[in-house]
Amino acid sequence: SVRVFGLCAGDVMVAVQYLAVHLGTLHALLVAIDQAAVPNVSPGLCIMGELIRWGRGQGFDYFDLSVGNQSYKEHMGAVKSVLSELCYGITLKGVAASEAIKY
Repeated sequence: SVRVFGLCAGDVMVAVQYLAVHLGTLHALLVAIDQAAVPNVSPGLCIMGELIRWGRGQGFDYFDLSVGNQSYKEHMGAVKSVLSELCYGITLKGVAASEAIKY
């Protein structure tokens, strides 16, 4: 399933986070921020911290910060992992397409 969360400062929406939920993991996919609305803080870090806290309270044991090596991820205690791709065709056309993509 997917979830969308918002973070407000007063009446102003300053951050929105789009997450996918799968097998006990919250996958942080997109974040949108209005940095001009609150220039002295990081709305993206605030919403991510709140979502990690919410996720733990809901019983999620893994929060995927998605691809990239931004420094904030390390500061939040993230551990790097190998990203792999699986491409498997089910039909004859799919098998041919999968083979073509490899090269």
